[in-house]
Amino acid sequence: MKQKISGKKILLFGLLAVLLIGIPLTIYLVGTTTDTRSRANPSTNLLYKPDSSASAPIKTDIDKQVTLDVVVDPGENLVSFVKLEISYDPEKLSAENGAFVVNTSAFPTITEGPVYEPGKISVALSVGSDPTKAIQQIPTSAGKVTFTALSNTDATTPTQVSYGITTTVSSIDGNSEFAENVLSSSNPAYIAIGVQDTAIPTGTPAPTKIPSPTATPDPDSTPGPEIPNELPVCDSLSVDRDPVGDLPFSVTFTVAGSDTDGTINKVTFNFGDGGTTDVSSGGGIGTASVNAPASYTYNNAGTFNVSAVIYDERGGVSAPSDLCKGTVTVNGDSGSTGGGGGSTGGGVTAPTPIPTLEPTGSAEVALGVGIVSLVLMLGGAFIFLFL
Repeated sequence: MKQKISGKKILLFGLLAVLLIGIPLTIYLVGTTTDTRSRANPSTNLLYKPDSSASAPIKTDIDKQVTLDVVVDPGENLVSFVKLEISYDPEKLSAENGAFVVNTSAFPTITEGPVYEPGKISVALSVGSDPTKAIQQIPTSAGKVTFTALSNTDATTPTQVSYGITTTVSSIDGNSEFAENVLSSSNPAYIAIGVQDTAIPTGTPAPTKIPSPTATPDPDSTPGPEIPNELPVCDSLSVDRDPVGDLPFSVTFTVAGSDTDGTINKVTFNFGDGGTTDVSSGGGIGTASVNAPASYTYNNAGTFNVSAVIYDERGGVSAPSDLCKGTVTVNGDSGSTGGGGGSTGGGVTAPTPIPTLEPTGSAEVALGVGIVSLVLMLGGAFIFLFL
């Protein structure tokens, strides 16, 4: 005679089956949540300006100074903290105390250093407690470092200024932990000291012509060849606030750049909405380096591409550079009209979205499943004891 299975036993088996499914599912969801929160996209790059390479180094002579701009290209990250280890050969270059000057408009908080050691400068910089000040999309100068050349380098092997192994970059976007390094790559600077370009003569030299003693100078004679003009370089375009805002939206742009063989004469800003302005005084105009600001007010909503170029005293214009381009976003009624402050036309520029710190993953789901599993486990144990 077959024994009939009671309803209590059926219920017990059902609870045990739910537990066998619920506990592994809870573990999986918790693991997925932890994995999602800990991963970020390492897309930030560090580089030095002006550009250089092993085949096209920056050239200087002994006892001369070389200034490099330390540039942070955030990529897809929202950079809030940078720890820099600037490494160099102390037999070729020297950096005295005060050689590193922080760009406080981008990184107002110095959390460590600068510390100067032979062959190394260490400094840690932060945007502060406001997450909207994070560096995003636009490559931004973290500061400038000035070296003095000590000894000649080999003609084919320039000395390097690089970023050391302790260099880290932190991002505040939702996919990043605070201590996670989102640095993708770093590019060194190459400096050749005491190396000059030499032209190798070819063919047979022409005989020297002996001038006639009765020759008379010709006032209309053609002058000798003019020394080529080295074009100025635009190093960075930064803003004093988050490049996203509401109408009317006022923002101050700042351009940094230099001219190796002359002086800066003018900086022209194009605000992307038809408005432009020229800065021809203040901010370093008339010197070899410039840090020129320009304020602008947008009175229409939209997204605009902002750019800037630099002119030297001989009319040379800086080449187009992504370091001197960016976007600004203005939210508001697209039908509103108005003119930009201090320039022709009016408009709006569009930056990147304001960074948010919303959590990622499915922690709430994992917690709920864990609670349900615990209740079922306790219920199953109670029924098992009293069957």
